[in-house]
Amino acid sequence: MSDVKERTSKEITEELRKAQKTGLTAAQAAAVVGVTLTYARRKAKKAGFVFVDASSAYWNAIRDTVEANKLVAKQKAAATREKKARKACLNRVEDVKRQLAEISSPHERYEVAYGAALLAFERRQVKENNRPKLVCDGGEERWPRRAIERSS
Repeated sequence: MSDVKERTSKEITEELRKAQKTGLTAAQAAAVVGVTLTYARRKAKKAGFVFVDASSAYWNAIRDTVEANKLVAKQKAAATREKKARKACLNRVEDVKRQLAEISSPHERYEVAYGAALLAFERRQVKENNRPKLVCDGGEERWPRRAIERSS
């Protein structure tokens, strides 16, 4: 006697139904269950369920791959932006250090350091959307010059 248990038709149908629910095509389900493609399709038709079309499964896989590639591209772009921002910040710090080294008056040094710190704070506020973009960074002026010129 053989230890291999023969599966009943109902058991095979249930295995095919489980494979269909996971999104396998008829050919994939037939290979997993161990039956022929024709037998798998016939069982599915009798049981009243339909397998995923092979072409739709192919396009779904392509769509998922494209979406994954887009996500990776976004992550790379964000990392590049972050790296550039860190480099720009270091350059600004170096510029302030250079300016402070050239100034001999303690009061002027304080003014330059305070101005740099204030500008950094305001740029952080813009980044966190707590204020509109600064004029020096290409933002719109809050008060049009024409209104100021008329009042003078």
